[in-house]
Amino acid sequence: MRLRQLFTAITILFSTSGFCAINANPGFYLGVDLEANHYGHPQGAAMGSDWLFGGLVRPVIGYRFNDYVALEGGYNDIINENRSGNSFWGPDKLRIYSYDLSGKAILPLANGFSIFGKGGLAYTHQYVYNVVFTGSAPTADYTANRIQPLLGAGVSYNISKNLAAEMSASYYFKNGPVSAIEMIGIGAIYTFGDL
Repeated sequence: MRLRQLFTAITILFSTSGFCAINANPGFYLGVDLEANHYGHPQGAAMGSDWLFGGLVRPVIGYRFNDYVALEGGYNDIINENRSGNSFWGPDKLRIYSYDLSGKAILPLANGFSIFGKGGLAYTHQYVYNVVFTGSAPTADYTANRIQPLLGAGVSYNISKNLAAEMSASYYFKNGPVSAIEMIGIGAIYTFGDL
């Protein structure tokens, strides 16, 4: 009996006009996130990371199949530091960027709000170069390219059927010399629909 009541309540919730009063159109979308990120100190790097705020703009492209499922890709330009050497200290270079692709599960709520979770993979490039003293041999000079599993979650608000605002958090898992990366962001996406 309780199972039937639960099923009836869920059916009513999904069929009411207030449920998902504004939901995004299915189809292609573009977006941009303003993000802050944190990653572990790369092995051998003189430059590391606390939370980096500002300047990290993540472009997003995706396809929303229906109210509940989307496929999304993005680019993260995490850090590009190049400290030139002077008469005593040597130069330091640190470059990290990634491309990601993830499936997105969406749960529409009332009044245009949705919550979502995502899981996928990121291809991350990391380059570290460090010389302690000018003219000395480098203490670190390596390139690492790794695939990192990623998980994320967030909330979105559909301003209209085409435009939505989002807040999200993502976590890229450590793989070899490429450390775990944490990101939080706010952004907007615009859905064009099927082209």
